[in-house]
Amino acid sequence: MPTGIIAKFGSSISEQNALLVTMLLSQWGGIKIGHDEIVKLPTYFAQSCIPVMHGMPPYDYFAIPPEKGRIPIHRTDVGTIILADLIGAKSCIFVKDEKGCTLTIPRKIQRRSLLHGSAFKNC
Repeated sequence: MPTGIIAKFGSSISEQNALLVTMLLSQWGGIKIGHDEIVKLPTYFAQSCIPVMHGMPPYDYFAIPPEKGRIPIHRTDVGTIILADLIGAKSCIFVKDEKGCTLTIPRKIQRRSLLHGSAFKNC
């Protein structure tokens, strides 16, 4: 499959996760928004809403192919940072479905050390 199709599949999973987080935050004003709704952020903030956006970069079918293989090089972590930078956010909360907080890639490294206490400030 081409990189763009794989990126589109990854985007759907990210959107499902955003919907889940939105439902968890709904009693406090959580609202799911898409990438094209960034221009509406001031309105959402004025209404005390908590906008939740999926983190996949908005490339979809136009994802940049990697030098080797077909897995998209820009995934949810990059998309979150790109979007936070775009709107000039002072901070960004990135929710990842992994056990614990590590400084390694959890799925690739079997023996990993979880961070505890004050180490979370670096995550």
